[in-house]
Amino acid sequence: WMLLNTPIELRQGERVRVDLFVSVPAARNFVVVNDPVPGGLEPVNSDLANASSIDAQLGQYRPTKSSWWHQYNDWRHYGRWGWSFYHRELRHDSARFFSDYLPAGNYHLSYVAQAVARGQFASAPVKAEEMYDADIFGIGKPSRLIITKSDSDK
Repeated sequence: WMLLNTPIELRQGERVRVDLFVSVPAARNFVVVNDPVPGGLEPVNSDLANASSIDAQLGQYRPTKSSWWHQYNDWRHYGRWGWSFYHRELRHDSARFFSDYLPAGNYHLSYVAQAVARGQFASAPVKAEEMYDADIFGIGKPSRLIITKSDSDK
């Protein structure tokens, strides 16, 4: 794996792993993390029968040396703890992660997406918030995505 900087440049057909690092300074209730998927990308849902085993293997995490992963040593993964994110929705327009209760700590969420359409796209920032107290939220940074022809189309 390698970290991509904005503008993110991909070729049509390539897969990219999206890693979300969420730091919660105090316990929170009913948290949703919503990552809008930019046009041109499509999340790969390995829970469906139409995803290949190769796509599922791409989901295995191997952090790069400059990743946020190395800044802390107490990351909690999706679905691995009793009080953590327990539900994930991969939709054509967003990836959403839900939790009823989050203790203070650091959480790692991820999904794999495939570049399906060529063009230049805006990527809206990821947002984490308490569903029933919208004044408590965190927001990431927007970015740009450029998808070019695949090698086979040249």
